[in-house]
Amino acid sequence: MYRDCSGRVRTVHLGFDEPSPDKREKPVRENLSAVAVIGNCLWFGTDEGTAIDRLTTAGLDSYAKHATFDLRQFLELPVVGRKGDEVDIEGFDIQAGYLWLVGSHATTRDKADPEKDGTEKAIRELEDTDARPNRRMLARVPLVERDGGIFEPVKAAPSSDGSGQSHVAQLKAEQDSSALFDALAGDKHLEHFLALPAKENGLDVEGIAVRDDRVFLGLRGPVLRGWAVVLELEIESTGTVLDLKSIGRQGRLYSKHFLDLNGCGVRDLCFAGDDLLVLAGPTMALDGPVSVHRWLRPLQADDDTMVYGANCRTILEVPYCRGGDRAEGMALLPDDGSELLVVYDTPSEDRRHGVGAVDADVFKLPA
Repeated sequence: MYRDCSGRVRTVHLGFDEPSPDKREKPVRENLSAVAVIGNCLWFGTDEGTAIDRLTTAGLDSYAKHATFDLRQFLELPVVGRKGDEVDIEGFDIQAGYLWLVGSHATTRDKADPEKDGTEKAIRELEDTDARPNRRMLARVPLVERDGGIFEPVKAAPSSDGSGQSHVAQLKAEQDSSALFDALAGDKHLEHFLALPAKENGLDVEGIAVRDDRVFLGLRGPVLRGWAVVLELEIESTGTVLDLKSIGRQGRLYSKHFLDLNGCGVRDLCFAGDDLLVLAGPTMALDGPVSVHRWLRPLQADDDTMVYGANCRTILEVPYCRGGDRAEGMALLPDDGSELLVVYDTPSEDRRHGVGAVDADVFKLPA
């Protein structure tokens, strides 16, 4: 089954190299989970490994010149040198010269394969869950411009206002704890979902949007009686450390916003002026409707909110098909802010070209 959409105006050709420079098991084009735009560059995050990927303009609606950057050169990861130590990047944003990134923070459960391993072993596999500490990543990396609008990540660079240095900085995450999980411990809505795997309605971060020192994290799960959740943080930096500040009238280290996305969870976030665009799709391991909602003026909130009706209306329908075309990332294109780029995990066959290339979609935002 394939569901097309209205509002799509064209496709963009993404020319990735395969095999990828860091030899990830899954082709990059089949594993896109985050996208951001700056200058002549598109930045991509994937579920596997510890790398981020960059393509640069190669003609009209075409990007190529694939470059890969290993986050281990910039960030302190809790686990290094072990299979399965991926960051599981699920969200990008670019703000004030920084590339912000967030990992899923999600727990995993072992896969069961009764045909390969037999019923008894497959049942045992379903007993095991893993915390995956590297996924508990929230960080920002400075970007510096080279020739022709090409940007590269660095550990430190002169700040954009000339006041000093901009440094890589990250929220505390260790093998047995993280600043965000510590803050959420005891939360009446979310505490019981921290240890649940992502594909079982457990906590699963799948989008980030940043404005000044306010950071919004969209959750694919949990969805609570049909309400999706967005966490809002206020961040301050001390050297290479990001810290959570008290926010809202209740004085917690986060605020909660509950969104009516027609029963779906958040798959990505991005600012459009003072509004937030919310990419909504199924939670857990399901295929189903995908749409973009416009959340009006979230920066005006000073405490927990419930967002529904005209304040969170559907503005676009996005294609999907059974077993593929799972919309995972979106970013506004820079010309006039009226076009939205959407990239897909597990793209359908008609999107794939050659060895490593794939098509993404561009949508016109309604006025």
